Amino acid sequence: MIKVLLCLLITLIPQPCISYEVNVHETISEHAMSSSNVKSYMLNNLGVSSEDTFKADMIFSKTAIEWIKAGSNWEDNTFEGLSLVARYLNHFFDPTTGMGLHDEFTGKPSKQWGYLDLGNDFSWRWARSKYYTALADSDPNLRAKAFAHVFRSLGQIMHLVHDKAVPAHVRNDAHNPFANYFVQQRDTYEKYTNKKANDMKYDGYPPVDNQTFNQFQSFWINSGKGLAEFTNKNFISRNTNIDDHRYASPSGTPSASVEIESVTVPVFGAINVAVKYITGTIADSYKSTSSQILHLSAFSYLDFESEHYISPPAPTYSLNDRVHADYARYLLPRAVGYSAGLLNFFFRGDINLEPSTTSPSKFIIENNSDEDMIGKFAIYSDSSNGERTLLYGLDVMTVNAHSNSILLTLDEIRNSGTYILVFKGKMGNEEGAVVGRVVKFAPLTISAPDRCLYGLIDGARLPQQFNKIKANVKSSFTPEQAVQSGTLWAVAKYKRRMDYQPDLSTDPPSPGVIDPVFTYSVSAPKTVNTSDLAAMNSTKEFTFDFSGSPIPAGITDLYLKVVFRGATGTPQDLIAMGWKDLGEPMHHVYWNATDRFSLDGVLRTEQEILDNDALRARAGQSSATFRPLKLDTDIAYCRSLEDEPNPHVQYKALDAGSFGRVITITEADQPEFDVLIRRKLTASPDAMIMMAILTSPTVINQTNQNGVLQIFPVSSFRGIASHAGSLYVQCYPSCPANVLTLPWPNVPAGTAPKPADHIAP
Repeated sequence: MIKVLLCLLITLIPQPCISYEVNVHETISEHAMSSSNVKSYMLNNLGVSSEDTFKADMIFSKTAIEWIKAGSNWEDNTFEGLSLVARYLNHFFDPTTGMGLHDEFTGKPSKQWGYLDLGNDFSWRWARSKYYTALADSDPNLRAKAFAHVFRSLGQIMHLVHDKAVPAHVRNDAHNPFANYFVQQRDTYEKYTNKKANDMKYDGYPPVDNQTFNQFQSFWINSGKGLAEFTNKNFISRNTNIDDHRYASPSGTPSASVEIESVTVPVFGAINVAVKYITGTIADSYKSTSSQILHLSAFSYLDFESEHYISPPAPTYSLNDRVHADYARYLLPRAVGYSAGLLNFFFRGDINLEPSTTSPSKFIIENNSDEDMIGKFAIYSDSSNGERTLLYGLDVMTVNAHSNSILLTLDEIRNSGTYILVFKGKMGNEEGAVVGRVVKFAPLTISAPDRCLYGLIDGARLPQQFNKIKANVKSSFTPEQAVQSGTLWAVAKYKRRMDYQPDLSTDPPSPGVIDPVFTYSVSAPKTVNTSDLAAMNSTKEFTFDFSGSPIPAGITDLYLKVVFRGATGTPQDLIAMGWKDLGEPMHHVYWNATDRFSLDGVLRTEQEILDNDALRARAGQSSATFRPLKLDTDIAYCRSLEDEPNPHVQYKALDAGSFGRVITITEADQPEFDVLIRRKLTASPDAMIMMAILTSPTVINQTNQNGVLQIFPVSSFRGIASHAGSLYVQCYPSCPANVLTLPWPNVPAGTAPKPADHIAP
C-alpha cells in the first residue's frame, strides 16, 4: 500500500521542463540517422541491413531506426532504469558551470548521466558493452537482443544531445511548477516546436566531424564548439531572459522599428500588441560563422509566455512564436547535425581482416580509422545455424591509425566463409571502445590440374624442391560483385622433416623429427584479367611460380591455399580463397633392370649365360634377350594404355642397371592414380618393348585429425628406397611372382639416379 501511495504522489508532482516533445525527438532522431553514415556502416562493416529487425524481448521487434526513435522517446520515461530516479532531471548541462540542474530541482549533468552512471542502464558505456555482446556472443538471439539495446541506448543518449539544443536545458532553467502554479509554466519553445513539428526544417547542418568531436563529452563542451556552449551563448530561456542578467550572453540590440503582433489572450481575446524585438548575433565557433538573428527576444507590455499583461504596466522581455521560429531555424538542424555526429562517433571504427599482399600466407588487421587502437582483437566464425565461435583471441596489440598489424598466422581461416573481427580497448581518447567487422571471403574451388599432378620434379637434381605448382581454380563470383580484374597467389603450408635425405635413406620418419611449426611458401603474384575471370567461372588451370620461395621435398602435412584479391570498382576489394589438402611429395623410381636375366626364376648375368652352354641353350629358347639393353623410357601420369603418348618425363638411353627418380605431388583425396610407362629400345626406336600401368598411392606421412603421424613405409629395391616404382626385366619362361625379392645385387654405394632428359614444367 505504501508503494501505491508513493507512486500516486509522484505522478501528481508537475514535471519541470522536459524539452522537445516526443514527435520532435523522434523526428530529430530520424533525420540524424539519415544524415549519418550508420546505414552504410551497418551494411558494409557489420553485414546488417537497416531494414533488419532486432527483437529485444517477446514483444518488441524493431529496426535500428525504430529502436533509436523509441529510445529518444523513452528517455523521458519518469522512472525507468536501475533506480527510482526521474530521468528528465538529468537532462540539463550548464557549460558555464559544468553543473546539471540545480534550480528548484537538482539533477546530474547530462554528459555524466549519458556517459556512465549507475542509475542509467542506457548509457554510452552500457551501449558499448551491449555492442560487444552483439558482435561476440555465440547465440544469434542474444546478439539480436543486444543490437536492440545498442540502438535503443543510442536513441536515449541522442535525446540528451537534442536537449542541448534547448536553451532552458543549458541555462539551468527548470521552471519551478509550484511558483505561480496556475500560470502556464511550461517552456514555450518546447510548446512551439511540438505544435509546428511537421512544418519545421531539420536538415541543413551536416554531421559534426569526429576529428573535432573525438570524445563523448566534446559534443556537450568543446572549447566553445560543443552544442551546449552554442545554445547557452546564443539563445535565452524564459527565466534567463536579457533582463535576468544571470548570463553574460547573449546580448541584443532593440530594433529601430515597432512591430504589431496579433495575439489572443485569455482576458481580452484577440488584440494587437506593439512589440520591439531584440536583434542579436548568432556565433558558431565550430563553423567559424556568424549571422544576425532578428528575433532574439520580444520587448512589450504583454508577457507572451504567461499571456498576461504586466501589472503594474511596464514593458518586459518575453519569448513568442516569432522568437521560437528563429530559434528553431538554428537549433533543430544543429540537434540533427550533432546527433548524427554522435552516431558516427559510436560507429567510427573501421577495421578489416585480410591476407597480406606481401605475405598472403599470413593475415593482417587493417586499422582504416583516424585513431590508434590499443587493445584486444578477437576473430570469430559463424556456423550455418548462426552460432558464433571464437577462433582466435589475440594478445593486446597496437594498430596505429591508417596502418596494419603485424603479420598474423591464422591457420583456422582456410576457406571461404563469414568471420567476425572484434576489437575492444582504447581507440583514440576513448577507453572501452568496441569495433566490429564482418569479413566475408568468397569461395574458390581448388582441384587437380589436367593429368592430376600439382607438382613434378626430377629427384636426381639437388636441391629437391618444387618451383612450380599447377592447380585448377574455379570461382563463383556473382555479377553483383562486379569483379573487373585481380591478383592471384598460391600459398603452400607444410611441416619440415628435420632428418630428410634425398635418397630416402632415413625414411620412414618418426614423429620426433617433424617440425611442429608450419612453414609457408608463397608464389609470385599472377595478374588475372577479364578473360581469366571468365574462364574461372568454369575452371581455369594456373601455374604458380614458387621459384622465389620453393617448396622442399622433405615435408609432411602439405596444404595448398589460393588467394584472390579482385578490383570491383569500389574502395573495398573482393577477397576469395580456397584450400586443398595435398599429398606429400612422393618418390617414384623407374628401373632398367636388364643387367640381369631371370632364367627359370634365377637371376643371371649375360656373362654367366655365355659361359655356360646349358644356360645359353635354355635362354636361347626365349624370344627375350638376356643381354643388357639401353632403354628410352617415357612416363605419363594419369593416363591409360589407350592414350596417345604425351610424357611428363623422358629418359633417353637409360643404361641397364640404372634408374631415374621422379617426385610428384597429387591431391590427398585421390587414393591412387595411374602411371603409363612406355619403354623402347634405344637402338631401335620403332620397336616397342613394353607399355604398363602402375597404380600409385597419393598420401604418405601425413598427420591425421587426431594429430597422429600416419607413416607410409618405403620400398627398397637394390638398396634404393622409393614410395612407388617400376622396373623392366627380361625373364624366361616368365617373370616369377617374387621377382622383386630375388637376390638382386645392390647398386654400388653412392650411385646417383640418372637425370631426366625431359620433365614437364
